[in-house]
Amino acid sequence: MNPSFERVGQSESTPEILKKSKAAVDKVAPTPENEDQRERYREHAQVFIDRYSKTGFFASFSGDTSIRFRLGEAFYFDFQKGEVNLATDWFYQKGFSERQILWACMHEIGHFDDFKNDPERLMKNFDYIAEQARQTGDLMLRKWEAALDLTDPKQKEFLDSLKQEKPINPDRPDMGSLNRLGQSAYGIHHPFYNSLDDIWVNNSVSRKAASFERGTEGGKEIETLYKEKLFPGFDYSSKGESRHRQFINKLLRDDNVPDEQCVVSPEVEEALTRKIKFGGKEYTARELITAFVKPRVGRDTKAGERYAIIKRTLEPIFKELLAKDIEDWKPEWKPTEEKPQSSTQEKSGESEKSGESSGQQSEISPPTPFEKEIKESAENSVDQLPPEAMKEIFGKFEEVKKIRDEEAKNIEVAKRQTAEKAKEEDKKTVIEKADAAQKKQDELWAEKNASRGHSKEHLLESLARFREVQVEIAPYLDELSTLWRHIIFGSSRETLRGLEGHFKAGDELDVQKTIEDWGSIQEGKFEQAKIFKRIEDREVVTQKPELIRVRVVGDMSGSMDEEKLRILQQAMTLIFSSLDEFQTYLNSTRSETKSKLDVETEGWTFSSSAEKIKSFDDKENLEMISIFSHLRYVGGSTYDNTALSKILTSLSPMEEMDIKSGKIMDIVLEITDGGSSDRDAAKTAVDELIEKKVIVRAFQIGKVNSNEREAFESVWNRGRERGRGERVGVNISALIPAITKALKEYLGDVSI
Repeated sequence: MNPSFERVGQSESTPEILKKSKAAVDKVAPTPENEDQRERYREHAQVFIDRYSKTGFFASFSGDTSIRFRLGEAFYFDFQKGEVNLATDWFYQKGFSERQILWACMHEIGHFDDFKNDPERLMKNFDYIAEQARQTGDLMLRKWEAALDLTDPKQKEFLDSLKQEKPINPDRPDMGSLNRLGQSAYGIHHPFYNSLDDIWVNNSVSRKAASFERGTEGGKEIETLYKEKLFPGFDYSSKGESRHRQFINKLLRDDNVPDEQCVVSPEVEEALTRKIKFGGKEYTARELITAFVKPRVGRDTKAGERYAIIKRTLEPIFKELLAKDIEDWKPEWKPTEEKPQSSTQEKSGESEKSGESSGQQSEISPPTPFEKEIKESAENSVDQLPPEAMKEIFGKFEEVKKIRDEEAKNIEVAKRQTAEKAKEEDKKTVIEKADAAQKKQDELWAEKNASRGHSKEHLLESLARFREVQVEIAPYLDELSTLWRHIIFGSSRETLRGLEGHFKAGDELDVQKTIEDWGSIQEGKFEQAKIFKRIEDREVVTQKPELIRVRVVGDMSGSMDEEKLRILQQAMTLIFSSLDEFQTYLNSTRSETKSKLDVETEGWTFSSSAEKIKSFDDKENLEMISIFSHLRYVGGSTYDNTALSKILTSLSPMEEMDIKSGKIMDIVLEITDGGSSDRDAAKTAVDELIEKKVIVRAFQIGKVNSNEREAFESVWNRGRERGRGERVGVNISALIPAITKALKEYLGDVSI
């Protein structure tokens, strides 16, 4: 007796579905057998729905992960679990297949979407429907008052029962109450709007879910659902339905069963084909629905907008037909005989359900002629959830969604923290491995070079300090590293544009060449006359330095305190280690670049005398690593001229020629905190270095007095076309970026 479910990707034949559906609709006394069938039906349907939930189908379709569906005993919303409960028996008796139940879930989601898009105006429309129902109920009540003999106590009692008001929705007292006829009229007016909402929802579902588009297997199943189960039969004119109900049903059924148009009475057909003026154009009812009710790209079809248009166009026609139906109705009082109370009724409670009491007269006279239609509409509507509870349901969904989103956020945070921790552990492991490898490499380096006058312990200690300082100046090392890569991997050739020639045609006539070739031109030998020049791109190798030498001269006079010494250590480390990296790049790319360029560094200190602490031929970097042993103890005066003079006298005549020709780029950088103790000798040394095309720059750091500032200006800036000295000032941490900037200034145009 239970309808069999289709499998995913398969479809039952229509006759088989109909056969099983008919059997399912048959109402039989409960037996263990059919109860078992209902339970198997529920289990299969739940598994099917859960399968779609787990794949994220509903969440993807609705954009809301909080929506869940559960088959149970009745249609209601579980506020604790945040679940929409669907009545198994309703689907079972209607003979819904799996796919049709899935579609019913999507249909409900469509209503939720409609509500979420415009909740305020949608809820306000329920109040509007209640008011329309009240007016229609009052109209029908007046007809009863005219038809009844109010001198008859029973008829008076019947009229009073019709006037008795009850809440429209017990769960929503704010919606107010209606009398019995108003309650009945609510069942007239609400289906009108609900049917038009269903048209919007069904078209929205088919647009968003390709498996339910018109013409697909899913689309055909929904057509069958409306055609055979929800709206069986297409000839409404012979079924005795009211005009307003024919109007509603034809609009909804025709939209879902386009291949079998309903037959309605001539009056209703005229109403449906009547031209309605709106927005300067004329539309039939169906054309209005297509243009303004169905979801469309580029048009606002939110509930509030739809209702505003419906109230001006379709609702007046509906109310006109309803008025004719009420006008034709002639209420008639027909009392019945008293029925004795039966034991069966006591047990089943049927007397309470029907409104009868023991020994009382039954009200056989229906309050309106539309009760059967209202009941059938309610039973066949896909929207079995109370529509008036939409606001509360949506509110709970938002609450559940908020909780779940918060939980998901917490889970995501926990996952991210776990991942970051794992990443940190991995990073730590990598760092530990790298540190271990570096330590081993350092040990080997120290052992190899210990025989050169430096103990292994001293070298390891100096190496550790050197690396500490490198960490302190890491950003500037990276900045210069980018410069070195740019020099090496940038263009090593230049393209020059100019007039080249000679050609038979070109951009400019060469007059001298024309005179020379005039004989050929007169003889008509134009092929031989190449008298034009034209602009050509010519790639040439530009002259580049083959050697870059950078010398750092550091002040170790008595005024250099601990902070200044630390900055000096950083400056020398920056220059020496960065240019050493540059040399490494050069060596590793020579097979590609064919460059002859080399880089060398030299270190000097001065106080009362000068000392070279790092030489150009420090190939193993022993002196570079050991500079800190020289940058510890300060004392004496600021005789920087001693270091500058020694640098000057170290230049051979050949080196001087190479510097002037650009083959060697020689840079001297002095770092001092005061003025020169012998400013004249220092100025002379600087002048001579500049004359020999050596690039000389000085940086004055720390707080200095007026004499020291004057001495620095006199040696490095005064009387020069371009100043060679820069006062860094008390913010001595600015020295490193200043030196970085200077290196980029002088070396930025170098290419290989």
